[in-house]
This record gives sequence, C-alpha cells and structure tokens, in this order.
Amino acid sequence: MDRKTMRLSAEMRQLVDYENRAISITAYSGDLIPSLLQTADYARASMLRDREIPAEEIDERVAIRIARQDVFDRPDPGRYTFFVHERALLSPIGDNDIMARQLRHLARVGTRPQVSVRVVPASSGTDPRHAEPFALMEFADAPPVVYVETETTLRRVENLAEVPRDVLRNLGDR
Repeated sequence: MDRKTMRLSAEMRQLVDYENRAISITAYSGDLIPSLLQTADYARASMLRDREIPAEEIDERVAIRIARQDVFDRPDPGRYTFFVHERALLSPIGDNDIMARQLRHLARVGTRPQVSVRVVPASSGTDPRHAEPFALMEFADAPPVVYVETETTLRRVENLAEVPRDVLRNLGDR
C-alpha cells in the first residue's frame, strides 16, 4: 500500500511528522515489541487479538505501521533507543513462527549503528502492566514531545508528569 493512499488520522500524521523530524527517539514498551520494530505479521497478530479494532481496518493499520519504519532509512537518521520489557520478548504474539521472525527482525534492526535495543529485565521493578508504551522524541529546533501508542489509541502527552516516573527512573539506569 502506497503511503499516499493510506488514510492517516490527524494524530497519526502528526506522529509520523515528529518521527521524521526527530534527532532522537527513546521508546519504552512493556507487553509488546515497540511499533517501529514490529514485523507485519507480528503487528497483524497483535491487532487481531484486540477486539476494539475493526477487522476491515487491520490491513491498513499494519501497512501504516510498517511504512513508518522508513524513518530508519532516511538520509540523516536520528538516534533510536528502544527499551523492551523482558515480558514482551517472552509473551507469544501469533504462532511460534511469527514470534521467531519478530525476534530475528528485532536482532537485525538492533545491529544498525543508529539503533539501540535494550531489554528491561523483569527484575528491574518496572511492571509493564502499569506503564503505557511511550516514545520521547527530541528535535534540534523544538521542545521534546512524548506520544503514548497502544493498539487502539494514540495520544500526545501534554504534561510530561503523566509519564510514569518509575519507568523513567528505571530506564535512566540503563
């Protein structure tokens, strides 16, 4: 699916713009692999298990998610740090083949010089059920922004105090 034919919500257009302008993205995800690191099959399987997503929207949502990964190939890529909770690596999404391909993909993307994938161990004290997945984006010419992205919601965090402090504290040690 061509990016021009995708129907992006205003929130998604803004997120894509921020991702493309960011000089640094630091993301955390507890129960799932971060969306910028997901394979199409993994993204589809995670969306299929969420009953709030209409079946007829899944293919387009997957295509949008995969198209967003072009950010890694831009001429002057930013710096990307992904904190993935151990639980996301151990919780199967889809069948064993989908999960194996997802983990191989994660390892491949993690070898890029601008990408760092870090595992947050279960023993860290960060409970993935108490923190929404978020991405902190920093820019050369604007203040940073934070987005929370789940399978069914996307929102810009207006007040950085809303970002769970235990997550930030535990990530800061890594």
